[in-house]
Amino acid sequence: MLVTDGDGTSFPTAAHLASYADPAPTTKSSGTSIHGEDAPRGGNRQLKRAMFLSAFAALHDPASRTYYDRCRARGKPHTQALLRLARQRINVLFAVLRDGTVADVLQSGQYGHTEVTERFEQKIAEFLGIRDAVAVTSGTAALHTALLAAGSDQARR
Repeated sequence: MLVTDGDGTSFPTAAHLASYADPAPTTKSSGTSIHGEDAPRGGNRQLKRAMFLSAFAALHDPASRTYYDRCRARGKPHTQALLRLARQRINVLFAVLRDGTVADVLQSGQYGHTEVTERFEQKIAEFLGIRDAVAVTSGTAALHTALLAAGSDQARR
């Protein structure tokens, strides 16, 4: 999103960002008949996909899981409950953009282990609904870190 839309200052509220991503399902209807809901077709596809994947990953977070389970208890199918959780994740993304967490890292030019990157890691972990996040400086470092986290013998060589 930073590449295509900048730092997010063009969205005055989380609702504006949500409208741009458009994760909301649309109701199928004809006349007076309502036939359920369809997946959304508009909006920014990359952002919508990122929010959907974030919602899926956030199911491990107790608060996110509780929200998802409430949607399911109200009769929403799995996909619709995930889309609703994705909308909630947009509120978190908006807060991260509004607080300038990502911009701080980029503007500081400090991509190693610094106080700025620690704040970034904390905000990303909160956003994803996970305990820890690690920022790395390259794709190779990301793969190596993932192998280490998985306990692979290949990473130790």
